[in-house]
Amino acid sequence: MSDNHPSGLLTDNEREILTGEHPDADTQRERVLETVSTRLPDTLVDLMHLYLYLDDDELEAVMTGGEEAKRSIRAPAQYAHAALYTTLQLTGDDPEHRLVSAIKQAEAAHQRHAQVNLSITTEPFLPPEDRLAALKRGDSDRVSIEALEHLFFDDTTSADAFADALSVFNGEEVSPETIRAEREGAAELARPPVAVLTDIEITEDED
Repeated sequence: MSDNHPSGLLTDNEREILTGEHPDADTQRERVLETVSTRLPDTLVDLMHLYLYLDDDELEAVMTGGEEAKRSIRAPAQYAHAALYTTLQLTGDDPEHRLVSAIKQAEAAHQRHAQVNLSITTEPFLPPEDRLAALKRGDSDRVSIEALEHLFFDDTTSADAFADALSVFNGEEVSPETIRAEREGAAELARPPVAVLTDIEITEDED
């Protein structure tokens, strides 16, 4: 596999190493992380300059691939936000302040005031056994979508027990094999994926 990957931060080879697909993934992972750690901070600086020096049309073009190769960035943008949020937390910064300030800054650039009401409160998920019990009771208020999705990738929770609870909750059978297949496909992930809305269509009501 070629090391060239001009359209992204990672080469094809590096991506395969990080996802575990490369035969030398175990021995090469640290090397790739060290290499990427020298690129990523500079990439964020590049994004800063793109925001500061490009007008709206130029910014949209470079962020979405241009008119001929235009593509949706909703899913990667959501994960990029999650990565930045996590990193700001880990480095002792205030992600809530950064996000609010960024929104106000972007709106001010278009000569608009922005009132941003954002309050982040967190609490731990219920223990897995309590989430399973809540599913069986149909108590969706006790199990958020994120907490439910987490069970798909939590290999400490029995696939049989989760499939049984999910079958009761959904009203249709979910097999343990389905759960195991999900977990096998995500074996190399450091954290579970999340649902991302990628197709949004806005229509105007006609009275």
